[in-house]
Amino acid sequence: MTHRQNRISKPTVQKLTRASAFCVFRHGFIHHKWWAKLDDNNIAFQVEMVALREAMRWLTQESLAKCTIHRDSQLSLKTLAVLQSISTIGREILNIWNSLTTLVVISLVKGHSRVLGNEVADQLARQGSHGSTLNVNVDRPKSCLKTNLKKCSLEIWQDRWNLSETGFRTFLFVPQVNINRASLN
Repeated sequence: MTHRQNRISKPTVQKLTRASAFCVFRHGFIHHKWWAKLDDNNIAFQVEMVALREAMRWLTQESLAKCTIHRDSQLSLKTLAVLQSISTIGREILNIWNSLTTLVVISLVKGHSRVLGNEVADQLARQGSHGSTLNVNVDRPKSCLKTNLKKCSLEIWQDRWNLSETGFRTFLFVPQVNINRASLN
C-alpha cells in the first residue's frame, strides 16, 4: 500500500454480541470487508485480536508495498508492542506480521470519532452480530474457566440441596444456594 492509497480500517469488535470486523479501503473506496460473530465466551480483547489476525491473513494474500492498519484498541497495540505476547493469538499475529513482505504500520485512532473506516468497521461488526458463529481457534481466558467452574459447582450444590432429606426448615427460608450470601453469626 502506498501513500495512504490502501489501508485497513480498524479491526473492530461489537461488544455485546462478540462480533468482529475489518474493512480495506483502496483509493478511498471499500476494497474488501470481513466480519464474523464469535462465541460469547470470547472476551473483547480476543475478539479484537481475531479481527487483527484476519486482517493480517488477508495481507498475506495481497502483494502490497505498504499498508496502514488503524485501530482503536490500545490494549491490542500494547500487547503487540511487547513482541513476546503471552496470548496464542498475539503470537500468531506477530508470526504472520514477521512473514509479510508488506510494510505494515499500525496506528491508533480515536473510537467513534467519525473516521470513515472506523465507522464502516463498526457497522460490519453490527452486521456480523446477526450471523452464525464463526469457529475460531482462540484459547478461552482463565476468567471464563473460573466462571464456568463456579456455575457448575453452584448447579451441583443446588441439586444436592433440592434433594436433601435434612434441613427442610432451613430450605423453606433459604431455597437457593448462594456463595455471596452473608453468614449470620
